[in-house]
Amino acid sequence: MKSFAMGAILICLCAANAGAAVIVQDDWSSGLDDWSATNSARTGPAYGTLSNVGGTLRITGGAADPGVKEDYIFENVELAGNRNYMNWGGGTGRVWAAQFSFYAGAGGVSNVPSGLSVYFLSQGSYVWYYDITPVEGWGFYYANLIFSDGWYNTQGRNTEAYFLADLTDVDEIGIMLRYQPNVANQIYGLDDFQLLDEPVPEPGTYAMAGTVFLAAGMVFRPRLRQMWRSVRDRFRV
Repeated sequence: MKSFAMGAILICLCAANAGAAVIVQDDWSSGLDDWSATNSARTGPAYGTLSNVGGTLRITGGAADPGVKEDYIFENVELAGNRNYMNWGGGTGRVWAAQFSFYAGAGGVSNVPSGLSVYFLSQGSYVWYYDITPVEGWGFYYANLIFSDGWYNTQGRNTEAYFLADLTDVDEIGIMLRYQPNVANQIYGLDDFQLLDEPVPEPGTYAMAGTVFLAAGMVFRPRLRQMWRSVRDRFRV
């Protein structure tokens, strides 16, 4: 693990947010960690079911259905629950980013879901989305809470002023998952959902850090692949 640890240290030294702190994190060390789910109408039970598998939140889709099925999977206690994200934790007082790992194993035409977004619910009714393009298996994703990065609202509030106002009263935060049609028992996973007090650097910053790794001859990707495989294997039933 020494090479992996050294690589992680270099990332911290080279990336722009080396001083970023985790305000709060859910890693499902016990049960569902206050996470729950509801369907897209937000008035009934979710299509899928949640379970804790080896310290990872597993999401299992229901029966095959030709229609559009969406679940909102969220934590409304520790991460949200009328939280003021403009003044909560960190040196600057603002929550700047959410980051997490997501597993895609739909088992249909491909393993990725039909849609995936980070979302937050504000003031009991206003919903904001940030679309994610997932990969098969495990992937690492983030969403900076910056309006110009691609957040949008479909309720007539799609301006930065509304976005910042709605960040002062967050009731829920999590992911919106759209299942593949006509595929039963799709499997997805969520792990290490974190809120950070600084934005995550753009990919170019990590590319520059990667150049440093290559120059030093430090390649730790196989370690990451081995780690993801160990978690993936726990999902296989």
